[in-house]
Amino acid sequence: MTQRDTLIDSKELVIVITGADSGFGAGIVEDLHRRGGYTIYATCLTKEAVDKYQARDSTRLRATLVDVTKQDDINRLRAQVEAECPQGVYCVFNNAGVYLGGFFDFSTEEGFQKIMDVNFMGVVRITKALVPSLRTYARSRHQAVLAGASQQKLPRARLLTITSVGARSNTPGFSGYSASKHATASLLDTIRIELSPWEIDVSMLEPTCAKTPLAASFELIAERNWKNADETIQRMYTPQFVRQWILNSYVVGVGGRGGCEFDC
Repeated sequence: MTQRDTLIDSKELVIVITGADSGFGAGIVEDLHRRGGYTIYATCLTKEAVDKYQARDSTRLRATLVDVTKQDDINRLRAQVEAECPQGVYCVFNNAGVYLGGFFDFSTEEGFQKIMDVNFMGVVRITKALVPSLRTYARSRHQAVLAGASQQKLPRARLLTITSVGARSNTPGFSGYSASKHATASLLDTIRIELSPWEIDVSMLEPTCAKTPLAASFELIAERNWKNADETIQRMYTPQFVRQWILNSYVVGVGGRGGCEFDC
């Protein structure tokens, strides 16, 4: 490693976060930027979100279009990060996720595939692409005495992923979503051990109740999937059943916790 590649200031800490358009991702980006001391790569699915970040004209906030289901997008992200941050990445934060569910009878095979492609394979793709940069950062902690401080004060490299309480508890209407989060949790439990020799800490966050656009979409998605089901399914699961199930699951179920909308 050359002197140019050596981490010389804690302010050079780099964080990459996926799914930064809204919800948890946008909130995390906002908090990190406000704290200062980080270079943040905020990956977004929409150009509108990228434009909003870029309008802030901050050298520490680098927004880019990334669809975690598209390998070309991820390859482009990896090339950008490696070119701009030869000191490596301190933290990769897998946040991108979708919900396309409803009861199993009126969910589709395509919906299950999409959920797994984003929530599970998206984590696999991003992690595969950026683990080399995490290793580079981990090595850089031991390469030189930092200006005015010991390199031991630098945090260890981190791989963070938002999974869900749904990975531990299976709820009606969330079969595909819970399966994708359970698969992700199993992956992380395994690579936590595999990456430990390189001093890369692997953690998962398992949220349950929060007001996010993802949570707000549950009712619309469930009703849309019911409407797209065949007539036999629609007769078995009436509109009244669907609305009552949504009410019980998302309103009454969390009403005692401040009335927030359910999110996993």
